[in-house]
Amino acid sequence: ASSVPSGTGGGWLTSTNSPNSAPNAVFAVPTATASEQRLDSPAFTVPANAVEPELRFQHRWSTEATYDGGVLELSVDNGPFQDVLGAGATFLAGGYTGTLSASYGNPIGGRQAWHGSADSAYTLTRIALPSSVVGKTVRLRFRLGSDSSVIPSGTVWRVDTIQLVSKTATYIQPAAITSAPPAGVVTVN
Repeated sequence: ASSVPSGTGGGWLTSTNSPNSAPNAVFAVPTATASEQRLDSPAFTVPANAVEPELRFQHRWSTEATYDGGVLELSVDNGPFQDVLGAGATFLAGGYTGTLSASYGNPIGGRQAWHGSADSAYTLTRIALPSSVVGKTVRLRFRLGSDSSVIPSGTVWRVDTIQLVSKTATYIQPAAITSAPPAGVVTVN
């Protein structure tokens, strides 16, 4: 589900404009007030026979460098969400681009995040999940944080083509992500 827990952000929406894979992608736009926008996946199980499970997704972003940016968090068996790195995952490709400023009220300030600009093309992010998630139910949270200053025009974070794979096969596409009205059910394929 998409939520805007603080500030005045518009939440995550779907768009058929510029997806990585048809028919659409989800996106959120940073705000000019300190806020965050969350997009939670439905729960899915990492198969018990998964060998070296890996999360892959395509995304592109253009945010105010150092001040606005996005992170990925993971919840295991309905536990609290934590940054994927704090959950024991490691980036294989397309990792965070730097640390967000802890100034100006960004709710995720001080954390490693994707920020700056990679908006000219989608970037593949590959994350080796820890073996501790095998056989467990997990949820993903894409979290966009904004500081309290004016945002440059054209800022956005787009996410598409989410997959869970193993060394030998693609298992799941945690694709049906519920967004706030009016977007309805989002299929990120």
